This record gives sequence, structure tokens and C-alpha cells, in this order.
Amino acid sequence: RYNLGDFWEPWKAALQSVNPDVFIFAEQADWGTTGAELLTAFDASFTKPFEFAARDALANGNASPLYQAATVAVNAVPDDRTFLGIIGDHDVDRLASVIGGTIERGKAAAAVLMTQPFPPVIYFGDELGMLGTKQNYGSDANDIPMREPFKWNAVAGPPMSNYWNLNALAFNNAFSANSDGRSVQEQQGVSGSLLETYRDLIATRKGNHALTHGSYVPVVATHGGVWAFVRQSQTQTLLVLINLTGNTVATTMDLAAFDVSGASTTPTDVRTAATYTPITEANKDAWNTSIGAYDALILEVDLDPFVPPSARVDGVDVPPSFLPPQLRATQDTPTAMGDNVAELNQLYVAFEPDGVRIGITGNLPTDGTALGVLIDVEPGGQSVLDLAGYVGPPSGPGGLDNAVMEPGFEPERLLWVNAFASNVYVDLFALPGSGGHSKRYMGVGSVGSGNGLLAGGDNPHGLQVALDNGNTAGVTGVSASGAATAQDGFEILLPLQELGGSPTEVGLSAFLIDGSGSTGNQWLPGVGGLTSGLGTSPDLTAVAGDQFVVAAPIPVCPGDIDGDGATGLADFRVLATNFGAGPSATRLQGDLSGDGWVTLSDFSILANDFGCP
Repeated sequence: RYNLGDFWEPWKAALQSVNPDVFIFAEQADWGTTGAELLTAFDASFTKPFEFAARDALANGNASPLYQAATVAVNAVPDDRTFLGIIGDHDVDRLASVIGGTIERGKAAAAVLMTQPFPPVIYFGDELGMLGTKQNYGSDANDIPMREPFKWNAVAGPPMSNYWNLNALAFNNAFSANSDGRSVQEQQGVSGSLLETYRDLIATRKGNHALTHGSYVPVVATHGGVWAFVRQSQTQTLLVLINLTGNTVATTMDLAAFDVSGASTTPTDVRTAATYTPITEANKDAWNTSIGAYDALILEVDLDPFVPPSARVDGVDVPPSFLPPQLRATQDTPTAMGDNVAELNQLYVAFEPDGVRIGITGNLPTDGTALGVLIDVEPGGQSVLDLAGYVGPPSGPGGLDNAVMEPGFEPERLLWVNAFASNVYVDLFALPGSGGHSKRYMGVGSVGSGNGLLAGGDNPHGLQVALDNGNTAGVTGVSASGAATAQDGFEILLPLQELGGSPTEVGLSAFLIDGSGSTGNQWLPGVGGLTSGLGTSPDLTAVAGDQFVVAAPIPVCPGDIDGDGATGLADFRVLATNFGAGPSATRLQGDLSGDGWVTLSDFSILANDFGCP
């Protein structure tokens, strides 16, 4: 809704017809989004969610927001576009004021900005630690404190702006003061000053290919105040550790995802040439080091290239990605939660060698409304859910406490998915038959990112959740007849390790819960046309029909591409049409081996199965 197609995209094309090298960027109006939605018409947008995450992390000495925001941004950016990395700008309070005002903490901020994976943009004055917060002067002058003149001189004067001629109130309450240590004159050439720290880090970034062009791979650190990651290019690998706290800390890093070249590598700081304890195959999953207060280590190491996990789900064109057709439930109830805003249309389930894949067409509001998926794969779940202690979304599933399940359905797991702004937050609850519950935060993804990868959580087996809210069809507020027309929505990959083994069947219920904790009328299988929601602690035994489905693998011929139950010439034609296609995040027609490509291996499967059954 930014007039991208009718103005900005033609404008970009016209500019580049004159100068192919023109580079244009935009600031997204919605600061809660990554800005990826603008990149059909622009080359870049700003890392607004990362900006606020970095400020929170620096202010609180807690690296968790940085892990989440950086991974979401990296996963969201298209291959031929970029984001511009920022942690300060003229519309928000000055960085130094937000993170506590100290010059030393500003050095950690400088390291965050200069090592993150996108081209950095410095808001003027942040490199000096200038202060300023929005005021209430009754006019546009409210913003002057965040935009006071750059402090070239210790004592204000030419060439600095004499803005006080324009607004005496802002000048008389200025945050900048003469000889306050926050000027170029006072910091230039002074070893250890904030200005020289920025200059040193700028030179370090320019001088190291991995910082300017490398991938970003988060690394788990045991100390919560340390942001650790690997930047890796074709010619260089750097391990970066930033201490966001005011104390020297010891921390342990998990580098198990990497292979150590030559069985041992000695980390060497690219700024100081200092060396650290070697990383070996024996200690790489628990490598120890210490970092000074607000300091950063940028260590060159010799690690084999990291192979990122592949995105297996994307939330786009859900029905075609479940081949052969594996439809398990269709909505029979018009939505009472908003047309094309909050709806569940159809439920698909596919059994794969390493897990169970679930597809749900529909939309989820990005206001904290939650999708819940109850899962029953083994005896011993809960017939009455015990989720005491929680309130409603986005905080948790408190509205489901004492919910009564139907006979034959005793879930022992609850997958809980919240969308807020541009983020998708995922939790997995265990519901033991003895009562109670436990929660594991699986990580955060990005709405509409085109992949289900999660970051920042406890997700060792690679559970994936993708959400695409691009669906414009399906059920409405007055009719469920269009449920089969919906195409986009949720795709979920549940690894076998999260399901207790290799289930021969899976019981499922999927539903939406609003911010008050009240269960809506969007439940799959449907609730028979109920016009109002089910409320808190719903009793499913009082609802007509079954509100769960039991899915088992569909017995089909291995070479059956078109889903007609047999392998024949029709399947050969589909494979021949798509031969050579790939890779794809969704299942390609003809990709019988599941490797993302349609190749000779798929032809071999079809040939061996020809004539089945």
C-alpha cells in the first residue's frame, strides 16, 4: 500500500535507464517491519527493528534482542537487495542518552554498528557520544534536542551552526555544553576516545572482506551480555564477540556447527594482533575466552565454511506444496475475527522422512493474536489442558487453561505462534498426562520472509514455522464457501525429534486466540458455523462434530506425481516438463527425492515405480 507498483517501481526503472548504477533507498513508514516489502522498488531500506533491538541490548547489557533482530533481518533481505544498518537517527532520542550516557558504553555501540552484516550508517554526533532527547516545546522545536549541531569545537562557535537564533527555548535547554568531552576537538587523536574507536572500527571494517561482504552466523555464548557471531566470506572468517556489559566477562562459545581446518586454529585479533586459546575439534563446542568491559574481539580464525540450514517451508502457495494432495480439513465456519485478517481455511498434513509438515491456509493478525496447534502423537497427554499461570496473547495461552478436549484426543504438545509487527514468535509447550506444563521458546522468524527459519531460541532439531499473510481469498465474515480458494498462510515443519520418534499417525487441532485469551470461531476442523467464539477454557465436547483430525501417511506409489494413486505416463509428462527445475523452498512437482531439484534421480524413482500399483 505504498504505491510501489504504480509510482516507485516505474520511477526506479526510469532512473536506472539513465544511470544503471543509481542506488536508491527508503525509510519504511512502519518501523516494526524490516522494510523488505519496499525492495521491489528500492535497493535498500533501514534496519529499524534492529535499531531498537540494539538500543535495548546496549541499555540493558543483554544480547538477546540483537540475536533475534539480526537473524530476522538476514533472513528477510532478498538476495539482490540490502538493508542499511542503523542504531541512531534524527527521529529518535540520541543513542548515548538511551543507553545510559557513558562514553564507554558508546564503544560497544560502535562495535555493534561496525560489525553487523549490513552497510552501516552513522547518525552524526553518535561517534562523539552527543546527548539529546525529544522535548515538549509545543512545536517542531521538540525535535531540536535530538538534532543539535555537530560538536566540532569544545566551545561552541564557527563552523558550528548558530541555531539559537531560530529557537531560544531549545538553545537555553541545550544538551550540548562547552568542554563536555563530546566534541571533535576534545577527542580527535586521543587514544581510546569514542571518536578514535569509531575511526579504528571503520578502518577495520574496510580492511576485512568478511565484515564488508561476509555472511552472518550467530554463535551461542553462555554469557547473556555477549553478542557472538561469525562473519564469513570467500577469503576470510572472523569470529566477533561484543561485551555489552560494564564488567570483564568470561564466556563459552559453541562453534560445533563449524569444522576446524587442520584440526586447530589460533584466533588472532585483527586490530591488536593478540592471540587467544586455539580452537580445536575437541573444544570447538565449548571454547572459552574473556572480554573486557564494553570491548569487542574481532578474531580471524580458520574455520570451514558454514552451511546454513535450508528453508523447508515458506507459507506461499500452500496447497500445491503438498503433493500428492494431502488435505485433512476444510473450514465450515465464517470468520468472526476479520475477513482476510484472521482466518483458518484448510489444513494439510504430509509425512516426510525426518518429520511432519503441516500447512494451514489463512492469515494471522500481527497484533499478538496467536495460532495454537495441539498435537497428539503418543499416549499420555491431557484431556483437560493444564496451562495455569498464563494470561492471553502475546504473553501466553492462559485462555486455554481447563479447556476440555474431545474423547480420543489427548494432546501432549502445544505449538504456540504469535505474530507481532514483522516478527513471528514460536513456543512449544509440553503437556504431560500427569498435569502441569513446560514451555520452550523455539525462536523468532519474520512475517512474509519466504522461509521458516527461527533464531534466538532453543531449537536444536530445526523446527520451522513460516507465515505469509498475503492471502486475499478464503472464508469471509458471512460465508465459508470460499475456503478452498485460499493459497497462502502457515507452513510448519515438526522434526521427528520433537515428536518423540517416528509416529505412525498424528492427531491435530488448529485454532486462533485473540489478545484477551479468548478462543475464536476459527478452528480446524471447523466448529459447525458458530458465529461467536468459543471463549476461554472452551469445552470441545459441547461443540458438534470432531474438532481434531487424525492424519496418517497416505499410501501412494513412490512415482505418483499427480496424486491419482498410480504411476504412469501422466506422471512422466509432469516430470519431463519440470526437468532441471530447482532449488525450491517448497516441494516441486517431479521432485520425488525431496532434494529440491527435478533430476535424473527423480526419473529413476519414477522408472522403477512405473505401472504401480
